[in-house]
Amino acid sequence: MEVIPVLAGPTGSGKTLLALRLGEELPLEVISADATMVYRGLDIGTDKPSPEERARVPHHLVDVLEPHEAMSVARYLDLAEEAIAGVLARGRLPLVVGGTGYYIRALSEGLHQLPPPDPRVQEALWEELEERGLEALLSELAQASLQDARRVGRNPRRLVRPWRSCGARAPPRPGFPKRPPRFRYKKLVLWPERAWLFPRLEERAKAQFARGLVEEVRGLLERYPRMPTALQAIGYKEVAGHLQGAYGLEEALERDIRAVKAYAKRQYTWFRHEPGDVTYLPGGARGRTWASGTGFASTSGYSGGMLAHEIRARVARGEVSPREVAEAYLKRVQALDPSLGAFLTLNERLLEEAEAVDPGRSLAGLVVAVKDNIATRGLRTTAGSRLLENFLPPTRPRRWRG
Repeated sequence: MEVIPVLAGPTGSGKTLLALRLGEELPLEVISADATMVYRGLDIGTDKPSPEERARVPHHLVDVLEPHEAMSVARYLDLAEEAIAGVLARGRLPLVVGGTGYYIRALSEGLHQLPPPDPRVQEALWEELEERGLEALLSELAQASLQDARRVGRNPRRLVRPWRSCGARAPPRPGFPKRPPRFRYKKLVLWPERAWLFPRLEERAKAQFARGLVEEVRGLLERYPRMPTALQAIGYKEVAGHLQGAYGLEEALERDIRAVKAYAKRQYTWFRHEPGDVTYLPGGARGRTWASGTGFASTSGYSGGMLAHEIRARVARGEVSPREVAEAYLKRVQALDPSLGAFLTLNERLLEEAEAVDPGRSLAGLVVAVKDNIATRGLRTTAGSRLLENFLPPTRPRRWRG
């Protein structure tokens, strides 16, 4: 049975950026495990990789459904395993990337095969939920299956889900056969400190509003005024409430920030109990140690590497210049090891080399490549390399072209 690498972790921990960076170095294709990226039109609020990034690194299970279409775990499992098999058949490496825990759990642990939902049972459950209230049904579910109760949280749709496939008053999963996993998985879970992650989540939410999230949601509501499940996603639901007149724009942003932090907390809880072959990669800074002028906090190894893509995006948006990035990197190198300054003698030289490597675009992320290829003497030291070294033969490291 093939062994497939998985890159997981809470929202905002850097999974997408790290996967893009790995994909530019290694012959891999990304299998998305994100419940919102499957939907077309949900772009800004999901931080979906751009079409250009997906052209460089192939992605599967991104933009495969319209917002009114349903994506069950069983359907995801079919599509994901088919995509994984296709990548393997092409002689490339599938890398599962995402933070939707029950998608990853279904891939690695299998899934109980339930019959199609009975509409009569489903309607009766919604009526009972309205009559008895959420707390009463949550308590009943917890007595029958504590695992399901934890997974449901306080989401009414998820509360109905364990019961709606049959008329039994207990979760039906144990009574049905389990579909075994098609592949084996080796998981790397990014595990940043909350003190590092939560400020990033706030800044990301503000940036999404600035990039046009409100306009994106307005367009979706015009097409789907009944708010399908896809538009209940974090960010979209909060903005929709604002557009429907329930509260102002500032409160929508505050609600979005609270919701995404609460979601990250649930992801920490979920992945803390991840079964199988799992490695947790701590990360996040206790203090700002570099690039204060560019607005990036200090990070651990994995996020320091994946910032190449984020830096490039900030340069493209005009938030920071390539020169500022280069100067910040030089300061960092000299602080870590003054002797390394011999490799990067002048800011002007670094910028000239950037233009030579990436004509016309001033590759802002080059400074991160310098760390990997000069400061580490070409050694494969990134977390991504450690994750993938068991799946790919050794390769000759790329060298700085200077």
